[in-house]
Amino acid sequence: WITAVGLIHQAFVMKNALRVSTLPVEENKHRSTFEELLMAKMTKTEFARKHGILVTNIVWAWGGVQEDGSVVLFVWDDEIEKINGVRCVQILDSAFDSRQGYAERVGHLAQAASSGKPIKLAIQMRDKKAADEVSRTKEMVSDLFYAGAPFEHFGTTWVPIVSRIKA
Repeated sequence: WITAVGLIHQAFVMKNALRVSTLPVEENKHRSTFEELLMAKMTKTEFARKHGILVTNIVWAWGGVQEDGSVVLFVWDDEIEKINGVRCVQILDSAFDSRQGYAERVGHLAQAASSGKPIKLAIQMRDKKAADEVSRTKEMVSDLFYAGAPFEHFGTTWVPIVSRIKA
């Protein structure tokens, strides 16, 4: 099973590696920086309801699908880094391949690749002091973001954060 998941993941990365994102970067006069965007928060359940995201299990899911078939990946705020001057976020690390969300994430990536629709990102704020993963997820950033094409970086898969999606 893990080999099949790995092959699907590799096919997705290869198919999308050359695709250049042409999504428009939206300007918002009320919130000028990415860090300010991270300030508006809500619970994960409220977030999924607001954005029409169907989630397998609100506790352990690593993403979901909107009614139009668009894939939304839940990502951690502390996994956002600048790579070659571009703000990116890690979306897949095989170190976590035994988790329920990993196989679901690979399936979501395959679905996004076959649909041709851009991947969307939902940013989760992580409480690093909490003892377990369930209690670590306290809040979600209220906005969705478009992601660029996935790429490999030091053995993990990342996407650029392209622009905020106006609600």
